[in-house]
Amino acid sequence: MEPVPEDTEAVTQEDSMPRSLSRSVSRTKIREQANLVGRSVSSQASKSARSLRAPVSAVSRAGRRVSRAARSHFRKPERRNGYYITDTFCRRECNKFVSNSATEENTCKCGFLDDEHSEAALSYRHTHSADWDPAVDTVTLPTNAYGEIDFLHADNDVLPLYLRCDMEVDVVELGNLLLDKWAMPLPNLLISVFGGHSKFDSKKMTAESDIKEGLVKAARDTKGWLFTSGVNHGVSNLVGDAVAMKRSFVNAIPVIGVNSWGAVANSNDLIDAKEQGLFPAKYIALRQNELERNPETNKPKSMSLEHEHTHFLLVDFGTKNNFHETDVCWSF
Repeated sequence: MEPVPEDTEAVTQEDSMPRSLSRSVSRTKIREQANLVGRSVSSQASKSARSLRAPVSAVSRAGRRVSRAARSHFRKPERRNGYYITDTFCRRECNKFVSNSATEENTCKCGFLDDEHSEAALSYRHTHSADWDPAVDTVTLPTNAYGEIDFLHADNDVLPLYLRCDMEVDVVELGNLLLDKWAMPLPNLLISVFGGHSKFDSKKMTAESDIKEGLVKAARDTKGWLFTSGVNHGVSNLVGDAVAMKRSFVNAIPVIGVNSWGAVANSNDLIDAKEQGLFPAKYIALRQNELERNPETNKPKSMSLEHEHTHFLLVDFGTKNNFHETDVCWSF
């Protein structure tokens, strides 16, 4: 856990909300703090993501609330710069089709099928012996996935916000998005709750209740932000249980899911072809027995998002069904 510098405490109040934050801090001050928060978020999430498959060291998360003001700011067009989101944040797509193997000629090494590539990427099909590198063989385009998520078959009082962003996103702009556009309260502490994707049996934990209460209290008392992998499995389910227990909090705690865009099941539900954002996106979270699995390892190729989170940052490497990228998704 890594605290934000002490001088940031002055801008928060005991019962601060996104609207009061914008009244008490000037736009210039917000951008200054955005720099600090953006870099702190990058550093903290990088350390946490690298331990994605490590044993669980801490579990839990706390309540949620997204103001209507934050939503209106998020989709409000800027007169001078066009839409803020599409002008600032990008997605990444493959522009060089390389067959994954001799037996999978219609699947590229990026993970997408040939009919999911552009004409430019298919202009010359490379054999599986050719190299493929996401840093070289991809291009960036304005993001086409942002807005709110309506989890179908889930009872959500408020819809979480989400963004698909490039792996080389500017962390200062990311901090500005979180604090200004999404109107999140300035944190005094960043708390990571990451663990492996294997089944996590919380019933075997004798101290489960204490863990939930302890981490929620720590985040609430310090006005902290909680980070998880954001998926509907393993540790994140325990975190979701903690949130459900604490929904009555007046000052809800931001819970941010950070993962690879290519690891999200049903990610097409989050895409708007017009690049205008979805308010909301109708998202179907698949059950474990519904997920497509790797025939060799029997492990899921992707995971559904967990509906109790307040925000999602989905980092795009131009690939699909690749979990290993979360180890470096915050190295930018």
